Amino acid sequence: MAIYQVEATMIVDGTGTVEFRVTDPENKTADFTLDSSTVCVGGDPATDPCAHEFPFTGNGNDSVKWEVPAVGVYKLTINPNSNTEFSGGECVDTMPVEVEKYRVKVLSGPEITDACLVSYDLSASGSECFDLGPPIQTIPLATINIDPNDGSALDQFCRPGVDSALVLDKSGSMNSSPMAGPSAKKIDALIIAANGFVNRWNLIREDEGTSPDDNIGVILFDSNESWLGDASTLDSFAEVAPSISGDMALVEADGSTSIGDGLFTASSALFDGPLATNGNRKTILLMSDGKENTHRRVRLWDNDASAVLQWSDIGTIAAADFQSRIKIQLGSDSTSWTDLANESNLRIYAVTVGSSTAVSAEINQGLAMATGGFYINSETNADILPAYFIELLQNFVKFNTWNVVALRSVSIGVDDNGVVQTDFIDFPLASTSQATSIDLSWNAQFGHVCLDVLAPGAKEEEKETVCSNQDDQAAGTLSWTKNLLTADPPVDTSGKWRATIRPMSGGAPFGLVNLVDYVPDAVEFPVFLTIMAEDSNVGSDYSIGVDDYVPGSEIPLHVKLKESGKALVGGVSVSALVASPDQSIGDLLAASSAGTSQPGNCPGGCDTDTDADTKLANELSENEEALARVENTVTLLDNGNSENGDQVAGDGIYSALYQVDAPGHYNVLFKTSGTTERSGDVMREQLMSLVVRNQPDADKTDIDTHISSDPKSRRQILNMTFKPATKGGHLMGPGWANYFWFTGPEITPFKATDNLDGTYSVAVSFYGWKIPDLTLHFLDVAQAIEDSTTHDKLPAPLGDSTALSDVTEQPPCKWYDLTCGMARLKYLILIILVLLIVFLLFRKHSGN
Repeated sequence: MAIYQVEATMIVDGTGTVEFRVTDPENKTADFTLDSSTVCVGGDPATDPCAHEFPFTGNGNDSVKWEVPAVGVYKLTINPNSNTEFSGGECVDTMPVEVEKYRVKVLSGPEITDACLVSYDLSASGSECFDLGPPIQTIPLATINIDPNDGSALDQFCRPGVDSALVLDKSGSMNSSPMAGPSAKKIDALIIAANGFVNRWNLIREDEGTSPDDNIGVILFDSNESWLGDASTLDSFAEVAPSISGDMALVEADGSTSIGDGLFTASSALFDGPLATNGNRKTILLMSDGKENTHRRVRLWDNDASAVLQWSDIGTIAAADFQSRIKIQLGSDSTSWTDLANESNLRIYAVTVGSSTAVSAEINQGLAMATGGFYINSETNADILPAYFIELLQNFVKFNTWNVVALRSVSIGVDDNGVVQTDFIDFPLASTSQATSIDLSWNAQFGHVCLDVLAPGAKEEEKETVCSNQDDQAAGTLSWTKNLLTADPPVDTSGKWRATIRPMSGGAPFGLVNLVDYVPDAVEFPVFLTIMAEDSNVGSDYSIGVDDYVPGSEIPLHVKLKESGKALVGGVSVSALVASPDQSIGDLLAASSAGTSQPGNCPGGCDTDTDADTKLANELSENEEALARVENTVTLLDNGNSENGDQVAGDGIYSALYQVDAPGHYNVLFKTSGTTERSGDVMREQLMSLVVRNQPDADKTDIDTHISSDPKSRRQILNMTFKPATKGGHLMGPGWANYFWFTGPEITPFKATDNLDGTYSVAVSFYGWKIPDLTLHFLDVAQAIEDSTTHDKLPAPLGDSTALSDVTEQPPCKWYDLTCGMARLKYLILIILVLLIVFLLFRKHSGN
């Protein structure tokens, strides 16, 4: 059996440029100079600096191609084409010797510290003979041999170790549900999500057999930060993972929200002591309900301008430039800030649950953008949080080897007639898949769940079944894993798998056993499902362009597909399901009659919100349909057409442009499916979120003014009410008073009063008949502005760049308002005219 392809993943000790030399079995060599900025395209040796072809005597030429999937990680794909020949519909082994050796040597730059191989073998007839080689064969598969003349030993790991800090919000606002209805409290969903994250990571490590030295730590934040349990820094995953579940169960939500405190501690701990030089990948999973309301706050910084970043310039913060973009507030003084330590060497993945006004969501998204991570949000349902955590895990544990196959929400339970409702999903796995996993999460109030998995071609009685623990009332998660390389009997991956989700039989009425928080009126409930596959041959990368998105913007969506290290072109369809807001939060709150009463009964102190955010929370707690979504499907094409945002045809990058309207959260579910040339049926999905921010438009913003007088002070008063709206006419709503300011000659800058109905008011007193010239400003900055901030402590100066509208016209008086100076003048002129007419008439009459 000939080896068709070998993938060698190598990890180097450093981030600099590496010069590799590859030597083929006939001692021919090729040199490559690579780093994280190297652009590898196509795989054609004539145009791709990462590819080379070795001519062989006899049948065909061998080829090699490099990829750089992450900083310090290099992947070499070897195609020994000389070893096979398709003849008479058969795959003929033409390998000249029993063992062939390829050699990789570092000529200059960081040395290789870790490496692993995956080999693909021709094991069947015809063009479909492409399966992942099992671990034991009659002839040797690809193996790593370390040349003792090259120095130190080499760890055989397929990935670098990961140091991960989970920075989790336990503030008082986490005690609430994001919406009306049976959604779990955010803190309960967070506990389930953290436990599911650690459990799945542990299962991945077990599947690896031998794993690198991963480290993990959990940092909680409310008004301050604290470590979970007895920890004081990151510790070995193998040692502390078993205790995390028990410690998380003790977490209670209270206090205010200081995201900066959590990030400040995490960024230092990730590089503390030996962690600073262990070569591991550094990641932060930041979870919050998005409302920072006490120091230490965070903001984004524009290094070129030496100022707080303007949202319009957010497209300049690409992580590849390795600049410090994130600032952390040092104390209650809003003018004292410091850089986030080690920012250029870490990745932040931000997850938020719930909604907020003003700039909270944009800042969380910006933190991820600035470090090369990404952002996910659920406005309406905390129960999906565990699924989000699992999706993020595959991004920072396995790079492009663990892929999400499917993300689904299914509904199970008992219908109105007492009939048990189940649901299922059919899914394919590529023939090159090494392992697969399924994770379920749901609101544990609804009972226990079972998962049945039926492999392709298997009989019903051969299905594998796992069920949640009936004694664990708050679990709400369920995991299943299958190693396809060691499966006995072997699994035929050429057909569809079926995963069936059902309520556990028995109990009252479908497994609801001893549940304190059982919801008796809810007989059907959602279960969130994440299916993943370990497959290093078919790779997929998803991205939403980093830019400033406001109503009317076109959002670039891209999916990059590869098979065997080359662009995957043809045979697959790529689309994106975009869930858009049906109305903006501003429009919702402008029409809402909800009150602003703050929550009470917080054990350790309440998380006091602004009046605008409290009104939003109260509206959502009463109106389950307040944040309805509209779904649209857009097709991504690899056609080189700028109309859909694609630059080059046939490069394996599929693109589309999606125009947004209302400000708010947009969730994008990327979907790829089809049949590839060598790996058979393939299915991939990935969920990402983006925030379309509020930006006031001068032409759409209504400004109403009138003049009144104060008889006692003899001063006149300019009364102004304005209603800020976006380009599309959507109201910005309440919550923006700290961002709208007025300036004028010899006037101290001042801000408006928020009326909490989408309008803002000011009253300016002055002497004389001419009102002062006023300019309305909007601060478009990547920082939350506190209520206590005075004009001289604003994060950006008020000037031409912040001006929205000039208020220079003399506003009319109401005709009936006799306190208005202009009205009194009009009446005086009218009286004089009347008297003049009477006088003229009198003279005329006297003359006669």
